[in-house]
Amino acid sequence: RTDEPLELQLLESGTVTIQAGGDPRRPIMDWMSDPTNPWFARAFVNRVWASYFHVGIVDPPDAFTPANPPSHPALLKWLTAGFIESGYDMKWLHRQIASSQAYQRSWKPNATNPQDRRNFSRAIPRRLPAEVIYDAVKQATVSTDKV
Repeated sequence: RTDEPLELQLLESGTVTIQAGGDPRRPIMDWMSDPTNPWFARAFVNRVWASYFHVGIVDPPDAFTPANPPSHPALLKWLTAGFIESGYDMKWLHRQIASSQAYQRSWKPNATNPQDRRNFSRAIPRRLPAEVIYDAVKQATVSTDKV
């Protein structure tokens, strides 16, 4: 251990200096949220989108590679730019997604989209996770039992 600052090389975008004995989270978060760093905002937007639609604009959500391009690059670019311009405001991002036509579409397929799971032409019904059902039953029955 020394009192010299550490320099971290992070994802092809320069270095982050961490003072010895200092908290490394602040400089790393500053690097992540830097508007010139496209990775954090794109990945975050894609994960939030995937939580709503059960499929990301880049799917799987953690596979941002040239071999796995976004299904809708203009949408990802627009949401990412807006998320950065809003100061990384999650409320803005959720509002944009929830008020979109894609999110408000019916789950009922029509003649053109019964097999579509990639283009967001309809909502895809999905089951609730077991934990959510368990918590709902506990809350509805005012149960304090723990499993």
